[in-house]
Amino acid sequence: MMDKREIRARYFVLDMRSGMSNADLMHKYKLSLKGLRSTFDKLLEAKAIKPSEIFRRSILSPDTSDLRVFPVRLLSRQPVGSPLPVYIYDEAWQETKGLVNNISEAGIGIEGMEVKVDRVQVFVIPAGEVPGVGKIIFEAKCRWARRNKDSDVCESGYQITDISDESLAELRKLIRITTGNIRRSLQE
Repeated sequence: MMDKREIRARYFVLDMRSGMSNADLMHKYKLSLKGLRSTFDKLLEAKAIKPSEIFRRSILSPDTSDLRVFPVRLLSRQPVGSPLPVYIYDEAWQETKGLVNNISEAGIGIEGMEVKVDRVQVFVIPAGEVPGVGKIIFEAKCRWARRNKDSDVCESGYQITDISDESLAELRKLIRITTGNIRRSLQE
């Protein structure tokens, strides 16, 4: 059995934030995929990093094929320019509202909605929130949730588990438009 490796959190976090990939971190710190996950978990517990910093990272790389060990999002989420309203789709969907703060074809980040991890919900992003984008309805499973210590707002990450072809086409438009708007504002 291998001895536990000591990793200096400060340097690891600096490397992570500098843009090193998961594979590069694993190589530099001599970590297995399981060790990388454990390191991320310990950094989260110590509040040295935010969940969004991990969930932003793609796990798909040539040397990381076992997704069961590290079930992080498969596609990097893109921030939306300004938060979009999202509702739990039920009889009174206008009353259960959160705000989308990042999105991909595989997942969505929501703030302002009290949730339970592993709960599956059907959501709707109403038509007209972004010009040219129709209503998007999808089913998603809550993968993580936490309360922001600064704002006391609930933040959560969902994996999209079911979406119609029509809603997926609208979701792709939404991602394209919001990502394009952010890129343009950064260039100005």
